[in-house]
Amino acid sequence: MDKVKIPIKKIENPNKRQVCYSKRKMGIFKKASELSIMCGAEIAIIVFSPAGKAFTFGSPDINFMVDKYQNFPVYINDKKVDKSWISEQEYNFILRELDAEKKHT
Repeated sequence: MDKVKIPIKKIENPNKRQVCYSKRKMGIFKKASELSIMCGAEIAIIVFSPAGKAFTFGSPDINFMVDKYQNFPVYINDKKVDKSWISEQEYNFILRELDAEKKHT
């Protein structure tokens, strides 16, 4: 029996959209966990809900992964590139969202 192909478009019904978001969020976190366990990959995922709330997954830890990313040098054509594209304000916002999520869990 073949799966029914669902077209990729915005779900207009807010209740159905929330249910779909919740299921898919858990699905992507599960896949990330499996990838981390099976392959030893270090993974960080930050997902913002339609309401603007941040949800995170990190293996080994989301804070470790964010710090590692922020301190990782970027090279393009053998030249080190400045990563100032993420502003200090955006970075602090993400950290506040992570702290708020930790308090709720």
